[in-house]
Amino acid sequence: MGRPENCGNKVYYTEEIAEKYDNSSSLNNIQSRLTQKCLDILGNPTDSLILDIGCGSGISTEQIIDDDNYTIGIDISVDMLKLAKKRIGNITYGDQPADNFCDFAVVDIGEGLPFKSATFDYAISVSVLQWLAVQKDSKKLLNAFFFTLYDALKTDGMAVLQYYPESDKQMESIIMCASKYGFTGGTLVENQDSKKKRKTYLILEMAGAKGKSVHIREKKKARTFKKPVANKDLSYRDWIIRKKAKREEKGLEVPRTSKYTGRRR
Repeated sequence: MGRPENCGNKVYYTEEIAEKYDNSSSLNNIQSRLTQKCLDILGNPTDSLILDIGCGSGISTEQIIDDDNYTIGIDISVDMLKLAKKRIGNITYGDQPADNFCDFAVVDIGEGLPFKSATFDYAISVSVLQWLAVQKDSKKLLNAFFFTLYDALKTDGMAVLQYYPESDKQMESIIMCASKYGFTGGTLVENQDSKKKRKTYLILEMAGAKGKSVHIREKKKARTFKKPVANKDLSYRDWIIRKKAKREEKGLEVPRTSKYTGRRR
Protein backbone atom coordinates (compact mmCIF):
# COMPACT_ATOMS: atom_id res chain seq x y z
CA MET A 1 0.00 0.00 0.00
CA GLY A 2 1.38 3.42 -0.94
CA ARG A 3 1.84 6.32 1.42
CA PRO A 4 -1.52 8.09 1.98
CA GLU A 5 -0.06 11.56 1.42
CA ASN A 6 0.57 10.64 -2.22
CA CYS A 7 -3.21 10.58 -2.73
CA GLY A 8 -3.66 14.13 -1.47
CA ASN A 9 -5.31 14.87 1.87
CA LYS A 10 -8.58 16.18 0.42
CA VAL A 11 -8.98 12.94 -1.50
CA TYR A 12 -7.73 10.53 1.15
CA TYR A 13 -9.57 11.67 4.26
CA THR A 14 -13.16 11.10 3.22
CA GLU A 15 -15.85 10.80 5.88
CA GLU A 16 -15.61 6.99 5.76
CA ILE A 17 -11.81 6.89 6.10
CA ALA A 18 -11.86 9.55 8.83
CA GLU A 19 -14.21 7.38 10.91
CA LYS A 20 -12.08 4.26 10.33
CA TYR A 21 -9.02 6.23 11.42
CA ASP A 22 -10.75 7.46 14.57
CA ASN A 23 -12.01 3.97 15.46
CA SER A 24 -8.62 2.27 15.04
CA SER A 25 -7.18 1.53 18.48
CA SER A 26 -3.70 0.94 17.05
CA LEU A 27 -3.66 4.29 15.21
CA ASN A 28 -5.00 6.00 18.32
CA ASN A 29 -2.19 4.51 20.41
CA ILE A 30 0.48 5.51 17.90
CA GLN A 31 -0.91 9.04 17.66
CA SER A 32 -0.99 9.33 21.45
CA ARG A 33 2.62 8.18 21.84
CA LEU A 34 3.86 10.57 19.16
CA THR A 35 1.94 13.46 20.70
CA GLN A 36 3.44 12.73 24.11
CA LYS A 37 6.92 12.66 22.62
CA CYS A 38 6.35 16.09 21.06
CA LEU A 39 5.19 17.44 24.42
CA ASP A 40 8.17 15.82 26.16
CA ILE A 41 10.57 17.58 23.79
CA LEU A 42 8.84 20.87 24.60
CA GLY A 43 9.40 20.19 28.30
CA ASN A 44 5.77 19.22 29.04
CA PRO A 45 4.43 22.79 29.19
CA THR A 46 1.33 23.76 31.17
CA ASP A 47 -0.95 26.81 31.14
CA SER A 48 0.20 27.55 27.57
CA LEU A 49 -1.55 28.19 24.27
CA ILE A 50 -0.50 25.44 21.86
CA LEU A 51 -1.28 25.22 18.16
CA ASP A 52 -2.22 21.65 17.19
CA ILE A 53 -1.38 21.48 13.48
CA GLY A 54 -3.25 18.75 11.61
CA CYS A 55 -5.21 17.79 14.71
CA GLY A 56 -7.23 15.16 12.85
CA SER A 57 -9.87 13.53 15.05
CA GLY A 58 -8.63 15.30 18.19
CA ILE A 59 -6.39 12.64 19.75
CA SER A 60 -3.52 15.09 20.16
CA THR A 61 -5.88 17.91 21.13
CA GLU A 62 -7.22 15.89 24.04
CA GLN A 63 -3.70 15.23 25.35
CA ILE A 64 -2.74 18.89 25.15
CA ILE A 65 -5.82 19.90 27.16
CA ASP A 66 -5.28 17.09 29.65
CA ASP A 67 -1.94 18.68 30.58
CA ASP A 68 -3.77 21.90 31.56
CA ASN A 69 -3.10 23.80 28.35
CA TYR A 70 -5.25 25.69 25.91
CA THR A 71 -5.18 24.79 22.23
CA ILE A 72 -6.42 25.59 18.77
CA GLY A 73 -6.67 22.53 16.55
CA ILE A 74 -6.49 23.01 12.79
CA ASP A 75 -6.98 20.56 9.95
CA ILE A 76 -7.83 20.64 6.25
CA SER A 77 -10.41 17.84 6.63
CA VAL A 78 -13.89 18.95 7.67
CA ASP A 79 -14.79 15.33 8.42
CA MET A 80 -11.82 14.95 10.76
CA LEU A 81 -12.73 18.15 12.59
CA LYS A 82 -16.29 16.91 13.10
CA LEU A 83 -14.86 13.87 14.88
CA ALA A 84 -12.49 16.08 16.90
CA LYS A 85 -15.35 18.28 18.10
CA LYS A 86 -17.35 15.18 19.02
CA ARG A 87 -14.41 13.70 20.95
CA ILE A 88 -13.72 16.87 22.92
CA GLY A 89 -17.43 17.50 23.45
CA ASN A 90 -17.69 14.27 25.44
CA ILE A 91 -14.99 15.27 27.97
CA THR A 92 -15.27 17.34 31.13
CA TYR A 93 -12.70 18.61 33.64
CA GLY A 94 -14.46 19.03 36.96
CA ASP A 95 -17.58 20.96 36.06
CA GLN A 96 -15.99 22.48 32.96
CA PRO A 97 -16.51 21.04 29.46
CA ALA A 98 -13.23 20.40 27.64
CA ASP A 99 -14.24 22.62 24.74
CA ASN A 100 -13.82 25.60 27.09
CA PHE A 101 -10.10 25.04 26.63
CA CYS A 102 -9.90 24.64 22.86
CA ASP A 103 -11.22 25.69 19.48
CA PHE A 104 -11.02 24.25 15.97
CA ALA A 105 -10.65 25.71 12.49
CA VAL A 106 -10.47 24.43 8.93
CA VAL A 107 -7.04 25.49 7.65
CA ASP A 108 -4.94 24.47 4.65
CA ILE A 109 -1.46 24.94 6.10
CA GLY A 110 0.03 24.99 2.60
CA GLU A 111 -1.67 28.35 2.14
CA GLY A 112 -0.23 29.66 5.40
CA LEU A 113 -1.54 29.99 8.95
CA PRO A 114 -4.22 32.68 9.47
CA PHE A 115 -3.19 33.83 12.95
CA LYS A 116 -1.97 37.12 14.41
CA SER A 117 1.71 37.60 15.17
CA ALA A 118 3.05 36.12 18.43
CA THR A 119 -0.15 34.26 19.27
CA PHE A 120 1.12 30.84 20.38
CA ASP A 121 3.54 29.68 23.06
CA TYR A 122 4.16 26.39 21.23
CA ALA A 123 3.08 24.36 18.23
CA ILE A 124 3.07 20.63 17.57
CA SER A 125 2.05 18.40 14.70
CA VAL A 126 1.97 14.63 14.28
CA SER A 127 2.33 12.96 10.87
CA VAL A 128 1.50 16.12 8.92
CA LEU A 129 4.53 17.75 7.31
CA GLN A 130 5.03 15.01 4.71
CA TRP A 131 1.69 15.96 3.14
CA LEU A 132 3.25 19.24 2.00
CA ALA A 133 6.64 17.77 1.12
CA VAL A 134 5.32 15.33 -1.52
CA GLN A 135 3.30 17.85 -3.52
CA LYS A 136 4.51 19.14 -6.90
CA ASP A 137 4.62 22.68 -5.56
CA SER A 138 6.09 21.58 -2.22
CA LYS A 139 8.58 24.44 -2.06
CA LYS A 140 5.82 27.03 -2.32
CA LEU A 141 3.66 25.23 0.25
CA LEU A 142 6.49 24.78 2.76
CA ASN A 143 7.56 28.41 2.37
CA ALA A 144 4.04 29.62 3.15
CA PHE A 145 3.79 27.29 6.13
CA PHE A 146 7.12 28.07 7.79
CA PHE A 147 6.87 31.82 7.15
CA THR A 148 3.48 32.05 8.87
CA LEU A 149 4.40 29.57 11.63
CA TYR A 150 7.39 31.73 12.58
CA ASP A 151 5.11 34.75 12.68
CA ALA A 152 2.44 32.98 14.77
CA LEU A 153 4.84 31.87 17.53
CA LYS A 154 5.94 34.08 20.40
CA THR A 155 9.57 35.19 20.46
CA ASP A 156 10.52 32.46 22.96
CA GLY A 157 8.26 29.86 21.36
CA MET A 158 9.04 26.43 19.96
CA ALA A 159 7.50 23.94 17.57
CA VAL A 160 7.95 20.17 17.35
CA LEU A 161 6.77 18.62 14.10
CA GLN A 162 6.81 14.82 13.85
CA TYR A 163 6.72 13.57 10.27
CA TYR A 164 7.85 10.83 7.89
CA PRO A 165 10.40 12.11 5.34
CA GLU A 166 10.82 10.06 2.17
CA SER A 167 14.58 10.53 2.17
CA ASP A 168 17.49 12.32 3.84
CA LYS A 169 17.46 14.77 0.94
CA GLN A 170 13.83 15.68 1.61
CA MET A 171 14.58 16.06 5.31
CA GLU A 172 17.48 18.43 4.59
CA SER A 173 15.40 20.53 2.21
CA ILE A 174 12.71 20.92 4.88
CA ILE A 175 15.29 22.02 7.46
CA MET A 176 16.76 24.54 5.01
CA CYS A 177 13.31 25.92 4.25
CA ALA A 178 12.52 26.45 7.94
CA SER A 179 15.89 28.01 8.72
CA LYS A 180 15.63 30.73 6.09
CA TYR A 181 12.70 32.25 7.98
CA GLY A 182 14.65 32.49 11.24
CA PHE A 183 14.11 29.14 12.92
CA THR A 184 17.00 27.37 14.62
CA GLY A 185 16.96 23.88 16.10
CA GLY A 186 17.46 20.51 14.47
CA THR A 187 16.13 17.02 13.91
CA LEU A 188 15.69 14.17 16.37
CA VAL A 189 15.49 10.68 14.82
CA GLU A 190 14.38 7.70 16.91
CA ASN A 191 15.12 4.11 15.85
CA GLN A 192 17.27 5.38 13.00
CA ASP A 193 18.33 1.89 11.91
CA SER A 194 14.76 0.60 11.58
CA LYS A 195 12.82 1.80 8.55
CA LYS A 196 9.56 0.57 10.06
CA LYS A 197 10.01 2.04 13.55
CA ARG A 198 11.91 5.22 12.64
CA LYS A 199 10.35 8.45 13.90
CA THR A 200 11.56 11.90 12.87
CA TYR A 201 10.94 15.10 14.86
CA LEU A 202 11.74 18.54 13.47
CA ILE A 203 12.50 20.81 16.44
CA LEU A 204 12.16 24.51 15.67
CA GLU A 205 13.22 27.27 18.05
CA MET A 206 12.48 30.96 17.96
CA ALA A 207 15.29 33.38 18.81
CA GLY A 208 14.22 33.67 22.46
CA ALA A 209 14.14 29.88 22.87
CA LYS A 210 17.65 29.21 21.59
CA GLY A 211 19.31 26.30 23.38
CA LYS A 212 16.07 24.79 24.72
CA SER A 213 15.55 22.16 22.05
CA VAL A 214 15.28 19.11 24.32
CA HIS A 215 14.14 20.19 27.79
CA ILE A 216 13.26 23.84 28.08
CA ARG A 217 13.11 25.58 31.42
CA GLU A 218 9.65 26.48 32.63
CA LYS A 219 8.80 30.15 32.45
CA LYS A 220 8.50 31.97 35.77
CA LYS A 221 4.99 33.39 35.65
CA ALA A 222 4.31 34.02 39.34
CA ARG A 223 3.25 37.63 38.86
CA THR A 224 1.02 37.08 35.84
CA PHE A 225 -0.10 33.52 36.54
CA LYS A 226 -3.70 32.61 35.73
CA LYS A 227 -5.04 29.20 36.72
CA PRO A 228 -7.16 27.29 34.19
CA VAL A 229 -10.89 27.69 34.85
CA ALA A 230 -11.17 24.00 35.81
CA ASN A 231 -8.84 24.66 38.79
CA LYS A 232 -10.45 27.86 40.02
CA ASP A 233 -11.26 26.38 43.48
CA LEU A 234 -7.63 25.44 44.18
CA SER A 235 -5.19 27.77 45.93
CA TYR A 236 -2.05 28.64 43.99
CA ARG A 237 0.02 26.39 46.33
CA ASP A 238 -2.43 23.47 45.98
CA TRP A 239 -2.42 23.86 42.21
CA ILE A 240 1.39 23.67 42.15
CA ILE A 241 1.38 20.55 44.34
CA ARG A 242 -1.21 18.95 42.05
CA LYS A 243 0.93 19.69 39.00
CA LYS A 244 4.02 18.28 40.72
CA ALA A 245 2.16 15.04 41.43
CA LYS A 246 1.11 14.74 37.78
CA ARG A 247 4.69 15.30 36.62
CA GLU A 248 6.02 12.73 39.11
CA GLU A 249 3.52 10.19 37.75
CA LYS A 250 5.15 10.69 34.35
CA GLY A 251 8.58 10.01 35.83
CA LEU A 252 9.71 13.64 35.58
CA GLU A 253 11.92 15.33 38.16
CA VAL A 254 10.24 18.05 40.22
CA PRO A 255 11.57 20.45 42.87
CA ARG A 256 11.09 19.45 46.52
CA THR A 257 7.93 20.83 48.13
CA SER A 258 8.66 23.12 51.08
CA LYS A 259 6.98 25.84 53.14
CA TYR A 260 8.05 28.29 50.44
CA THR A 261 6.24 26.45 47.63
CA GLY A 262 3.74 28.77 45.97
CA ARG A 263 5.09 31.93 47.59
CA ARG A 264 6.22 34.88 45.55
CA ARG A 265 9.97 35.38 45.77
